[in-house]
Amino acid sequence: MPLTLDPILTLPPPLETGLSPKAANALAFVFAASYVGSLYIAPLLPWAGRPFKETTTTVEEASSRVPVGHRDHPATMRMRMRAVSAATRLSLVGVFWTVKTVGDYDVRGALVPTLNLLGLRSSGLHMPLAYLLAPTLFLGPLFASWLDGTLPGQAKFGSFRWGLAERRNYLVGPVTEELLFRSCIIAVSILGSMSASWLVFGTPLWFGLAHAHHALQTYRDGGRTRDALWRAGLGCLFQMSYTTLFGWFASYLYIRTGSVLPPVVSHVFCNIMGIYGPGTASRRHPSHKLAISVAYLAGVAGFIWGLTKF
Repeated sequence: MPLTLDPILTLPPPLETGLSPKAANALAFVFAASYVGSLYIAPLLPWAGRPFKETTTTVEEASSRVPVGHRDHPATMRMRMRAVSAATRLSLVGVFWTVKTVGDYDVRGALVPTLNLLGLRSSGLHMPLAYLLAPTLFLGPLFASWLDGTLPGQAKFGSFRWGLAERRNYLVGPVTEELLFRSCIIAVSILGSMSASWLVFGTPLWFGLAHAHHALQTYRDGGRTRDALWRAGLGCLFQMSYTTLFGWFASYLYIRTGSVLPPVVSHVFCNIMGIYGPGTASRRHPSHKLAISVAYLAGVAGFIWGLTKF
């Protein structure tokens, strides 16, 4: 697959001097740390207040089955969504200020090159395959879901409820993560004259490391025991692995299309689908084992073929 950048990501002459790689990595670290740090700093701020009080004031919070302070408690979800949204906005401003400073632009002159580097001036529709790769990879899980009867329009689909968890998982999470870990970090990495290979395979390491903090919640939920620590470590390793793999894919979409929209759409789709392994599907539908295997293999083959044509 070609590791070349879309022309919209090419640096204009005023920005060709760019940043040093060390400065670019320092900014990437600040962006990533601000995102994760906001989750832990926000509860300490006066405006956060209520999420960690032992009282609840809404029906949704009162009916929650998780304790106050847990990441899935309604008050905590609201607080964290505000926090990461604020961190993302500050990082976007940081990229704008960096472009303005490096290119010696005025405020208006820095706007267009900033939007270009952030992937916000292109929809990526000139490469429609970018939007089809993730669904292709999930051909097996989609087929298994069809056998379950849980796809939209099927009997077991039920009614879709748009609540706080859905807003976090399918909107705020994917959008803020892609804007920060893709747009902002790749933008400063391009300014740092880093190679296309690093943009695809190196920058997602920030994304993977940023998910390591989930191990702390697992450890707490498990009673802070040695067994809980072991489970937290394994869970952390697994999550870092698949988030880094997804980061490789999303970064590739980004540099090839010059747009953050294909990574966002793919991220939302993957979050909706979750992880549905072929073993689980075969156990649920033993009479369709062969068809399930073919669907999963076809999805992987189609995804690889699509990458070579993309």
